[in-house]
Amino acid sequence: RSAVLDRGLLAHSGAPRERYRRPRTPCVASFLGDTNLLPGLVESLAGDQALLRTEAGLLRAARIDPDRRAAVSAGMSLQLGVRPEVFRLLADSNTRDPAANLLEAEVVRVLDRGEASLLFARGTLSPAGGPVEGPAQPQEWRILLLNPPEFFPGARCRFAFDPQDVVLMPSFVNLGAYIDKG
Repeated sequence: RSAVLDRGLLAHSGAPRERYRRPRTPCVASFLGDTNLLPGLVESLAGDQALLRTEAGLLRAARIDPDRRAAVSAGMSLQLGVRPEVFRLLADSNTRDPAANLLEAEVVRVLDRGEASLLFARGTLSPAGGPVEGPAQPQEWRILLLNPPEFFPGARCRFAFDPQDVVLMPSFVNLGAYIDKG
């Protein structure tokens, strides 16, 4: 076990892999590695999933870790985190994974890292289960792909990521009230 402090207070303690995959705050998410952070609003809850509205569009997320499930409710503002390595490149414009969120994006820049490429892209979202109407503004995304095809700036691509890979975190953290109890 180890811990991450934020302004001198314990923000998240636990196993390193757990803190990386399910950070409790945006500070912890950013401190432990590259992540796509964006604000969102809970539109609705159904079963174990939440439908969230972001500036980039709608997406579905697994509700939250079971020990914090009660903390999510309709109308709540949250920070969403999506790690760059959870994205999958879809083969063509007709490919759709009905269980996954969809990011339609234009590649802005490519950093070739040998066996992997880090893509910087601008794009919009549609949720798992199909498109939902609503306004969407392209947002910046970082996407890490292993053994990808060659990408060039201007390429239009479609990526999928699963609802359980979206991390829900409080949008504002009052650290005095959010001290990790271990």
